[in-house]
Amino acid sequence: MIKKILHLYILFIKEFQLVLSKEYSFDVNEESWSNIRTKIPNASTILEFSYRFHGAGCRVEKEKQVCEFDYAPVDEYPIKFSAWKLLEFINSNGDYAKFNYTEEDIVNKLDMLVEQKILNKLEFGGVVFETYQINQSFYDNPELFINDTRIY
Repeated sequence: MIKKILHLYILFIKEFQLVLSKEYSFDVNEESWSNIRTKIPNASTILEFSYRFHGAGCRVEKEKQVCEFDYAPVDEYPIKFSAWKLLEFINSNGDYAKFNYTEEDIVNKLDMLVEQKILNKLEFGGVVFETYQINQSFYDNPELFINDTRIY
């Protein structure tokens, strides 16, 4: 189930990025988030998306679905998130909120995906943080989450 949720999470972020890129005329694949951030307002509503940038992250809402993610520190992983941020995404989705996941449940499932090399934990200055990063191949091809036959 967690892979299906991550699939939807990535698709949500990508859809938001596409809307932003069209509205503010930039290519999200060609420009860094730090550069993009200089071109757009800190908070706005575009089409059905309401967003607010904060620190190294962004909170996006669309039709009561909440999606929080981080884009910094900038490294080879395009999206970063905590178990809490993914839990917010889950709990604001009517199809998945009914499973009543706890943050501990999410951490355990995400840690299994780290073991499989689907996710990595953020390491900065020799310290490993409880921040998860989506490997580029899974970010570029979110259907890999659905096609991966390992159960988690």
